[in-house]
Amino acid sequence: AIQDAMTLNPTEVNCPLFTGLGQEAIPVGVLYALHKAGILESCPVNLDHRGVWGGFAMLDEYVNDLKKSGTSLIDELLRNHFMSASGGCRGRDGNVHIPIPVAWNKLLPFICSDMGRLTGVLGGMVMENMRRVRWRTLPPEERFVGITMIGDGASNQGAVHEAMVWFARYELPVICIVNNNQIALFTDPIEEHGNSKLVNRAFGYGKMKGIEVDGDDVDAVVRAMLYAIKKAQSGVPVFLVANTYRRSGHNENQIGRVSSASELKENRNFFDVNRIFGYDEEKLIEFQRACEREPLIVARDFLIQNGYATLEECNLVFKREREQSDAAVARVLTEPKVIVEEDRRDRSMYPPMIWKSPLEKPVKTNEAGHSMKYFEAFAWALDQLMTEDTRVCYFGEDVASYEGGVLALTKGLVE
Repeated sequence: AIQDAMTLNPTEVNCPLFTGLGQEAIPVGVLYALHKAGILESCPVNLDHRGVWGGFAMLDEYVNDLKKSGTSLIDELLRNHFMSASGGCRGRDGNVHIPIPVAWNKLLPFICSDMGRLTGVLGGMVMENMRRVRWRTLPPEERFVGITMIGDGASNQGAVHEAMVWFARYELPVICIVNNNQIALFTDPIEEHGNSKLVNRAFGYGKMKGIEVDGDDVDAVVRAMLYAIKKAQSGVPVFLVANTYRRSGHNENQIGRVSSASELKENRNFFDVNRIFGYDEEKLIEFQRACEREPLIVARDFLIQNGYATLEECNLVFKREREQSDAAVARVLTEPKVIVEEDRRDRSMYPPMIWKSPLEKPVKTNEAGHSMKYFEAFAWALDQLMTEDTRVCYFGEDVASYEGGVLALTKGLVE
């Protein structure tokens, strides 16, 4: 619901919007299993871009330290996207690079976009906490486990492979959850890893347990996680592959929906799309088939078939959650944003940065100054530099595309 509300306010988001639409069963199932095992509040957690939405909602619900402090991780996430001056980054950054208030020190802050590299950081956090609480002397059922989430793309990074070998070598109680959503940025599994079974990598890492689960079925994720927790508490790290599908673009500006913004507010048909950057017609058909079995539908059918709820009760829950999420977005949007004068007075969120132009003379322009978004300013500055000096070039994945790369930082430069 909170992702729906964000998607309905694209002009207020001052950064690319990464959602986990249609992938919510993974973070929800993982964190609920930790709660059910009675160890959630002692577990170091590193969420990924897709898992942060459902993950923060679960942590807000079940972590007592957050409740006592009055901190809402969802509100902090909204503040960061909307550049609120009262947020963790105090309006100076967007997206999920979010310093969490020290209300619950087990959550690893998003210090960079590279979730793969943070896997190793999480491992260091686990080792330090093990030493501090004398982990191996605790009863097995009371032992915390570390949780790190990555995508199938990040699972191919050298830093991740090194971290997995490290976890296995030192028998660290870490569960690495791979959100196997079938595409990395714009790369499909065939080109990415030969469409191999990712779970088999656990055997190559050494003393590690590999588990594969249906990542669209929250009940299956909970059951798989409860088993993984027992393994990790016995000193066996786990490589848990949750198979799902990326039911969105890499970020929201790369997907075209059939309904207009006003229609979406009423029908919430976020999976009815006619364009996704990098998808051909065959891929779009595959996308539509995957959306017929998205996690909310699977969870709803599970509750109804097992007699836990009726269809009417499920719909009432959906309606209530959407209303609360819409209200949270509306509330945060009323908060003051950072202003230039305040930024000049206090830039303590970031260290001083000195940059010297490689050009012999400064860039000149006759254009009048005007306000623009960050990615537009980046493209404008790059255009100025490349116009001034033909030696200047810019490399990156898909930066010469119409979309301007994954972050749209070079959009329009090709023209």
